[in-house]
Amino acid sequence: MGVVRFISNLILAIILLALVLLVLFTAFSYAASQKAGTAGLDYEISEGTWLWIDGDPIYYQMLGDEQAPAVVLVHGADIEGSATWQANVAPLVKAGLRVITVDLRGLGHSVRDDSPEAYTVRAQAALLAQVLDELGVSGATLVGHGWGNAVALQMAHDQPQFARQLVLISPLLQDTPQPAWRHARHLPYAHQAAIWAMNPGGPLNRFVRRHAFYSKSAVDSEYLEAIRIPMQIEGSIAALAAMTRAPADSDLPAIIPQTKLPTVILVGEADPYISLEQATDLAQRLPNAELISIPKAGHYPQVEQSNVVNRQLIEIGLGADQQGK
Repeated sequence: MGVVRFISNLILAIILLALVLLVLFTAFSYAASQKAGTAGLDYEISEGTWLWIDGDPIYYQMLGDEQAPAVVLVHGADIEGSATWQANVAPLVKAGLRVITVDLRGLGHSVRDDSPEAYTVRAQAALLAQVLDELGVSGATLVGHGWGNAVALQMAHDQPQFARQLVLISPLLQDTPQPAWRHARHLPYAHQAAIWAMNPGGPLNRFVRRHAFYSKSAVDSEYLEAIRIPMQIEGSIAALAAMTRAPADSDLPAIIPQTKLPTVILVGEADPYISLEQATDLAQRLPNAELISIPKAGHYPQVEQSNVVNRQLIEIGLGADQQGK
C-alpha cells in the first residue's frame, strides 16, 4: 500500500506541477501578447501596394506582362498571407504569366478587423472579387492554398467571370479557419495567450509549423522570420481571434459537385491535415478534376517542393491560355 500511495502522490505532484507551469506560461504569453503588434501595415514592405475596398486598405501585388495569362494566388488562413507564395511568384512571372497575389482581410499586410463577420468564406470571397474587378482581371487560373481554397471555390461560384480554371493546393474546405488555438476561444485570456504563443514570433510556432512540413529542416530561421513580419502589425492578435469566431457562411460543400471548371488538386503525400484519401474523395466529387500527389511534401508543398509546384502551375496556366485561343 505504501508503494501505491507513493506512486499516487507522485502522479498528483506531476499533474499539479504541470498545471502550475501551464498557468505561468499562459500568464507570460498573455503579458507578451499585450505588447505585441505595434507596427503599421507598411511594416517591412518592399513592393506591392494597397487598394481601398469599402474604405479599407487591401494589399496586393500584380507582376508580369499585362497581356499574359493571369494566375491569382489565394493564400490560406495564415498570418503571413501572400508571403506564403514567395518561392512561386518570380518563377511564374519569368515563365510568362501575370501573377496577382492578394492579402485577404486580417492577414498579410491588409487591414485588421476585429469583427468575426468580416472573416467568413463569403465575405473574403466577395473581397477578392472586388479586388480582381478593380484590377481588371478576369478568366484567371485561380490557385488556392489550405483554407484559401474555400474562398476560391466560393468566389468562382458567385463570380464565375473571374476564373477559367482552378488549382487547389492542400485544400481545407471547412467554413471558417480552424487553427490549433480555437479550443481556447471561450477563454479570453488563454485564447489571446495561445494565439501569441502559437503564431509566428511565439515560442511554440516553430513546433506548429514543423508539424505541417515533411522536411523539418525547411522550417529554419529564415523561413520563420519571413512569416513573422505581418504578425508585428497592430491588431493581428485581435484579427486572428475574430477569425475563430467567424460564423459559418458559404455554399460549401453543396457547390462542389456544381463546380465544373477544370480543376487540379495538388496534395503533399505527407500532409497532416488532408490525406490522399480525402483528396481523392474531393476529386471524385468535382465534375472535372485531376489529383496530383507530391512526394516529400506536407501541407505547404509550394514552399517545400516549390520547383515541382511551379512546374505544375506554369503548365496549367500557360495551357489554359492555349486552350482559350
